[in-house]
Amino acid sequence: MRNETKAKNATATNKRAKPIRVGVTTSVMDLHQKAIVVDGHVHITNSVFKQGIDPWVEQTTGAFDYARARTIGFSEFEDKWQANARLALDTIAMRPTQGIPSWVLNDMQWSHLETLSGNPPGSYEKDPVRVYREFQLKIGTCFIDQWIPDNPLSMKDQGYESNTQRGATTGAEEIILDGKNMKTLIEGLKYYRELGRG
Repeated sequence: MRNETKAKNATATNKRAKPIRVGVTTSVMDLHQKAIVVDGHVHITNSVFKQGIDPWVEQTTGAFDYARARTIGFSEFEDKWQANARLALDTIAMRPTQGIPSWVLNDMQWSHLETLSGNPPGSYEKDPVRVYREFQLKIGTCFIDQWIPDNPLSMKDQGYESNTQRGATTGAEEIILDGKNMKTLIEGLKYYRELGRG
């Protein structure tokens, strides 16, 4: 069945338009020069398994395949790395460095984002993408695999407001599951284990 699907997809691919070429804009180039950007959600193996594509051949659908990555990828940024990305690359290559490369920090408190990025109070709410990006660069982020600059907008500077509905991700004091109060993670895990035995 899978081989038949692969054959159909391969035939359909040959009839499609030319492969998609993505240009590198100034802002994309700037971000890639300052940090190593990794998309942790491309799911290329899903496309190989479910659609039968060859990831080493340029595809006409989807946002990613290895062929396009090789064609327009890393070489576009070689020898243009800035401080944070250079620190990460030097560390990976085991060259002498000063500093410790760090992963992205998703700080939800607006005042932290503003103070550590060198922006005045009120800046984050007005221009979240710019302030969040400057915060990441100032704290030494070398690796960003989840770009969510507007996530802290889901709450105010000092946390959720009193009228926010409380849930598992919004500061609930207790979580009720199947009528049971899950006071701790351990209790919740024990409960699921018991369900599995029953």
